[in-house]
Amino acid sequence: MAAQIHHNYGKKLLRQIVGDRFISSGDAVRVRYKGCSASIDGVINNCCAIEIESRVAKQVRGALLDLLEHPLPKKLLILVPAHMYNPEATVEHCKYILGKYKKEGQITKVILLEGIGNNPKESVDKEKIKDALKELGCL
Repeated sequence: MAAQIHHNYGKKLLRQIVGDRFISSGDAVRVRYKGCSASIDGVINNCCAIEIESRVAKQVRGALLDLLEHPLPKKLLILVPAHMYNPEATVEHCKYILGKYKKEGQITKVILLEGIGNNPKESVDKEKIKDALKELGCL
């Protein structure tokens, strides 16, 4: 469960910024596919879908599909640079994929945090998240 520390770091920051507007369970985070469903990490209530990823690029790419398929049109990918070989390259790769495959009317944003779960940098990372949420019109 070591990876959860990084994931929980991102969720903690979101809760500090938007409080109970951040929903991380239930139907709001469900993504429905034919014959199955998946969950994203959370939503800002009725505003944007959010994925938090700290894994290697190949694993991050899988999360992008669930993010793109969530019904909210605004999408925020928060990257925590814990297990990434080249975090900056992962950011650019994710921006490319989201830009290429987003549906009409979807707005996507990718941010890279500086801290990780066991080495947090809360003040700088909260500002990055706030800026992204403002840009998406969710703050």
